[in-house]
Amino acid sequence: MDFSKLDPVLQDFSGKRQAQKAKYLGEMFPAYAQSGGGLFVDFFQVEKTSGQPKGILRILLTTSTGAAP
Repeated sequence: MDFSKLDPVLQDFSGKRQAQKAKYLGEMFPAYAQSGGGLFVDFFQVEKTSGQPKGILRILLTTSTGAAP
């Protein structure tokens, strides 16, 4: 991914990601970026109240009209 082409709002994690929430009504976390306790991809695979593993979705974004692999 070319982060220079990404909306700067999606790279702003200040204020609990308020700018992201205001513009897109949601948040984006790069899977392999560091969170406070490790990688975001690892953080989001654990259910916070039970500690049990949970699934996450991978969405491939592409500009082609071909089928995803």
